[in-house]
Amino acid sequence: MNYPHRRKMFAGVTKSVTRNAVTGVRRFAGGHGGGGEAYLFGIKPGTYRSEGWETPVLTAYAVSTLIMTVGLANRPDTTVKTWAREEAAVRMKREDDGEEVEFGVHYATANKFNFETEEIGDVPQMGEEE
Repeated sequence: MNYPHRRKMFAGVTKSVTRNAVTGVRRFAGGHGGGGEAYLFGIKPGTYRSEGWETPVLTAYAVSTLIMTVGLANRPDTTVKTWAREEAAVRMKREDDGEEVEFGVHYATANKFNFETEEIGDVPQMGEEE
């Protein structure tokens, strides 16, 4: 199937496409313009203007980081291994003192805090240490 009219119809287009591909220059839509004076957010590159929110936010970040660092560094050791070590030490001391050690009773946690209440339902108050 030969379509001679198509060859004539696209002859001008193929010539301009091949010419532009060889030279690398586009022949339409104008030439190179000037650099323009528009900048992103209206700020020239290389200049800096402090925003109003930056100082309080950066201060809050620094204070939060400091509090978290100090707080996490001084947190109590609540691992099972530490609890078991303390419990074993208290049980061994009770056995050495001749006191009876009962299975299922936790002896180490009872000595850490001495809470006293007057009546049932009262808020516990820290008692005198023995």
